[in-house]
Amino acid sequence: MRRRCVLEPVKCRYNATNLRNPWRNLSEKIKAVVGDPIQFGEFVSEQIYCDRPGAYGIALGELGRIFVVAVGDFLALPGGGLENDETSEEGLVREFKEETGYAVRILRYVGLAGQYVYASGEQTYYNKRCRFYQVELIGQQEQALDKDHHACWISVDEAIASLEEETHRWAVTRVKER
Repeated sequence: MRRRCVLEPVKCRYNATNLRNPWRNLSEKIKAVVGDPIQFGEFVSEQIYCDRPGAYGIALGELGRIFVVAVGDFLALPGGGLENDETSEEGLVREFKEETGYAVRILRYVGLAGQYVYASGEQTYYNKRCRFYQVELIGQQEQALDKDHHACWISVDEAIASLEEETHRWAVTRVKER
């Protein structure tokens, strides 16, 4: 069964003063390497946003295809929120296996992007802080733990047009341009 991340009480509140740089708490060391992350989504003023770190994998296949997961009509890159003290890399490997049944090997870091979202089921506003990695599928596919996730290959261009989250489209575009 998939464990849910237990979030600490709300740690930050964005306002007009610090909205210009919602990543202000990101360490200077990380900023020096990756620069200020790009931010997507619609910021709703006077709301409290919980930071939600996550990691997602971009697996490229033959004939210009990319590996994605569908949950109903929602299309996404495999990955998700980090649990407890997981690193981005550990979380990515765990989430990829849970959602697709595949183990992965991380090839390279792609980038960091944020997206403001509202989770209606949780009635919570999040700033999803997403790290993206290019990965390679390794080993045999096993049974995915998330039964509602259906993995499939689609063209990169179709992914850019169809992925639900702006951050995911941004990351796939970065990989395509390299």
